[in-house]
Amino acid sequence: MSTTKTICTVETRLHTLGFVLPAPPQAHGNYRPWIVENGILYTAGQLSRDGHQTIVGKASESDTLKDARAAAQLSILRCLSIFKEAAGNLENISQVLTLRGYVCASPNFTKHSHVLDAASNILVDIFGDRGRHVRSAIGVCSLPSGGLVEIEATARLSDLP
Repeated sequence: MSTTKTICTVETRLHTLGFVLPAPPQAHGNYRPWIVENGILYTAGQLSRDGHQTIVGKASESDTLKDARAAAQLSILRCLSIFKEAAGNLENISQVLTLRGYVCASPNFTKHSHVLDAASNILVDIFGDRGRHVRSAIGVCSLPSGGLVEIEATARLSDLP
């Protein structure tokens, strides 16, 4: 009887959940999409954009959360593609530190945290305890390109040789 050890990587877990990382986003202005300072990786805000298509809209109390949660998932996938580009691979992320999420919402909308749970859940599902982070859920009246969600994240990189 052979004992084969299966190594389950962060990206394998991501694919098992049905997600694919997009290409790392490029800056659309005079800024960097990411920067590393003292071993901490900071992403620029990532809209709910897939290529040139942006999930647009404004969350309201009468809406289901389906579109807003899908937008949050897309935004965090863009952050993860930056993590991978900056760290070489997702295994080199030792801890996700913060997630700051902006939800374009009507004044009566109060479920911002439920929207951002969709992004937080991905991080915890793929990284385990390394994906647990602090978070802010902020409602705004508009986002660039009419986006529904924008997320910025920080992570500590592993000590690389």
